[in-house]
Formats: sequence, structure tokens, C-alpha cells
Amino acid sequence: MRGTTVAAYLSIAALAFGTYACGDDSSETTNETTVSTSSPSTTGGEMMTTTTSTSSSTSSGGTTAGVTTEAMTSTAGETVGIETGSTGATPYCGDGVVDPDEECDEGDANDDNGACTSVCLSAACGDGYTQPGEECDDGDGNADDGTCKLDCTLPVCGDGIVQPGEACDDGNNIDDDACSNACDLTSCGDGMVQMGEECDDANLDNTDECNENCQFPSCEDGLLSGLETDVDCGGGNCQGCDLGLTCVEPGDCGSGNCQNAVCAIAMSCNQIKLGNPDAESGVFEIDVDGEGDLEPFNVYCDDAGKVLNLQQYFERAGAAPARLHAPRVAPGPALVGLPRAA
Repeated sequence: MRGTTVAAYLSIAALAFGTYACGDDSSETTNETTVSTSSPSTTGGEMMTTTTSTSSSTSSGGTTAGVTTEAMTSTAGETVGIETGSTGATPYCGDGVVDPDEECDEGDANDDNGACTSVCLSAACGDGYTQPGEECDDGDGNADDGTCKLDCTLPVCGDGIVQPGEACDDGNNIDDDACSNACDLTSCGDGMVQMGEECDDANLDNTDECNENCQFPSCEDGLLSGLETDVDCGGGNCQGCDLGLTCVEPGDCGSGNCQNAVCAIAMSCNQIKLGNPDAESGVFEIDVDGEGDLEPFNVYCDDAGKVLNLQQYFERAGAAPARLHAPRVAPGPALVGLPRAA
């Protein structure tokens, strides 16, 4: 028994000496020693075996290491076998070491807005973190028709993708095509002169200098536009309007006679010439008393606006055809140049 005890103490001392070797300046040390002894029976002469287990952990500078030693000695104090294992700290994201399940690890520099995120994954578009070079990142919510596109850029007019609030997006900066730089469909009246338009004054008013088709008014556009008093006539720039059409003044009518804002039969050759300065000599219808009882009749007017002769005798209401002088009616100018009936 005494030999066994000495051998056991020697083994423990040897292990302890190895554990506290030179260079151990740790700030925290933990030791655990276990000794187990089995003695032979007094009759069987069995050899005594001693098993010693020593565990030591040292902590310094934030790093932890452990050493485990197992020794078996005989009754003579002879060491039969020793096993020693050494284990490091459990790895974790942020320890500065890239572990198998990590893409990166910059230690304390890990940052969701940096190159290595807080979960030790390399920064990338679609990870849900807005990193340098990215305008946005909605993670799985990134979509080209959403608030953050698949390339982590914000949607803008001109990117070629029709976003909410855009009527179109042709991906260019041409403002006079079918899709404006504001991503609106272009149309006459939007204030922008587009291809096929002569003008665009941001309204559809035909009475100004740009009509509802974004063309300059003309006497052949089929519209009551510009200064016209009726469609494609009157107003001084177009030909005189036909009978029954709207007028403002005598010159608006081909007949030269504007009565109650409507073109009426001319009352004289002079009115005909006023309404149509280019009128040539020929037979024209006149109504010398306007809205009076006398029916209109034909006369031959020369290109100077004078009556040369009557083509038809006119008669008063109820009077039999007879040799009559020109009726004495009020209009005055209508009778200028009228010859006496034959």
C-alpha cells in the first residue's frame, strides 16, 4: 500500500509540474485532478493499478484552451500509458476566423452595411442590407416592378421598366416621341411638340393659333379654327361663307350680305363684289329688299360690282307683270346701277 501511495503522488506531481510549466502567465487557471486506485487482493497477488486524470484550463486575452491528461501507473511507480488532448474555443461569427459555414469574418469589423455582414455572409444585392454601391435592398422583395429593383437600384423614369405611376417607359431621354421624359404617353395638348405635330399650346382650343389636332389653322382643316366664322370660311383669311352659314360682317359671306349673323342673298352687285373680290362678271342672284316681300332675282353683274342688265323682271306682290321701273325700296346700295326695266 505504501508503494502504491508514493507512486500515485509522484504521478500527480509530474502531471502538475507539466501543467504549470514556464510561460504560463494566464490570468485565470482552473485545475481538476482525479486519482483512482485499485489494490490487489491479499491472496491473489494481483498488481495494483493507479489511474490519474488531470484537467487544466487557462484563460488569457480572451482565448481559452484546455488540456486533459490521463496516466496509468503500476505498483512500482512505472507509467504504463498517457493520453493528452487539447481543444480550442467554440468558433463563432465575429471571432475573425472564417469557419466552414461562413463566407467571411472580419471580427469586430463585421457590419450589415459593410463588406461582411453581421452573420458572416459576404455583402450582396438581395441580402436585405443596403451596402455601398446599392440604392436599396428589399431582400426577397426586390422586383423590377417594385420599390427596389433586382439590381438594387431605385426605379426611375427612363430605366425601361414601367413602374407604378408611369404610363410608359421607353428607356430613353427623347421627349418628342410617344413616351415623354416624364413617362407619360404624349398627346396633343400636353404642351410638348411631338413628332407629327406642328404646334402644341397645351389646350384644345380651335380659336387660337394651334388647333385641336396640334396643327396650324387652315382653311382646309375641316375645323372651325383660327378667325373663321364658320368651318373653313369667313374671318378674312378664308373664302366667304355660303348662304346660311355664320358670319360676323358682310365680308364673311360669299354673298357679301351678313344678316342677323347669317349669310344671306346679296342685295346688290356691290355686296357680291365685297363678299368675293375675285368674282368675275356674270349672272348673280340678288334680293333688293332683303327680308321684304320681293323675291330674289337674277342680274348680270360686271367684275366691278355694277349691274349691267336685269335677267328677270321682278314684280311687286299681287301685281301683274308689266313694264316696271326698279322698285323704290329702302336698301339704297342695292339699287345702285339697276337699269330701268325695258
